[in-house]
Amino acid sequence: MKSSLLTFIAVFATVITFAQSSSSTATSNQEETRLIQLQTENPADLKANYNLAAYYYNLSVELLQGQASGALAGVEGIDSELAKNFNLALPPALAAYKIDNQNLEVLKMLSGIYFGINDMDSKSKIDKEIKKLSK
Repeated sequence: MKSSLLTFIAVFATVITFAQSSSSTATSNQEETRLIQLQTENPADLKANYNLAAYYYNLSVELLQGQASGALAGVEGIDSELAKNFNLALPPALAAYKIDNQNLEVLKMLSGIYFGINDMDSKSKIDKEIKKLSK
């Protein structure tokens, strides 16, 4: 009886976790679609580009935090998902940088993106710009 109850609890917890994950994914997809649409309609808008870049950047940060906490131990494909998200963040971040190349938030995100895709030369250049503007 105790074994059946434990099995039921484990199955129930799995179903709840899957439902939350599915709901979160649907909400995330809607947010992504909305941000892409805003950026497409307003390609010269700093906020639209920044928000789309930040969306993908933050997805990678969440994955990195999950990896660091051990919550994603054994999950396949994390590295490719990180690379995908950082690479998706780069074009709108560069567009935001073209619009305002002295915006510290844009520069800091670009630095993080370049670190995430292991482009240390570009990261170094952006870090110099950050340092110069922070004086």
